[in-house]
Amino acid sequence: MTLATIDSALAIVAKHPDRAFFAGPRPEKLIVQAELALGGSLPPSYRRFVERLGAGSFGSAEVYGIIEEPFDGPVPDAVWITIEERERGSIPHNMIIVGDSGDGSYYCLQQGEDGPVFLLETNGNSAVAAAGFGQYLLSHFTS
Repeated sequence: MTLATIDSALAIVAKHPDRAFFAGPRPEKLIVQAELALGGSLPPSYRRFVERLGAGSFGSAEVYGIIEEPFDGPVPDAVWITIEERERGSIPHNMIIVGDSGDGSYYCLQQGEDGPVFLLETNGNSAVAAAGFGQYLLSHFTS
């Protein structure tokens, strides 16, 4: 279900190239290097996103991903911002930042298997923002 939802989001981007500003497909070698830098595998749905689009924005919705090595920023470099925020203690070490809410809070995924997207707030609270990464993309790409 999640990969089908990702494919739906990718189809929206393909239908509206004038609103899409993405780094473009990322090679497998770069994705593996990003996983090594993060210390774990990317969830399959997020991996499909970075394989196809890399990182960037659709309209006003910015989605963090993989740009290039070295992973030294700026946003939307998910690897860089994730490592920075882990070192600050702002996010758990098993999370990957995939976006921000505009108020200092981050949208995050757990490494490994597909699961919900969490909103980690600056006050330490967290809440489920979307049931999966595909739903997160669709909600941001259709609003």
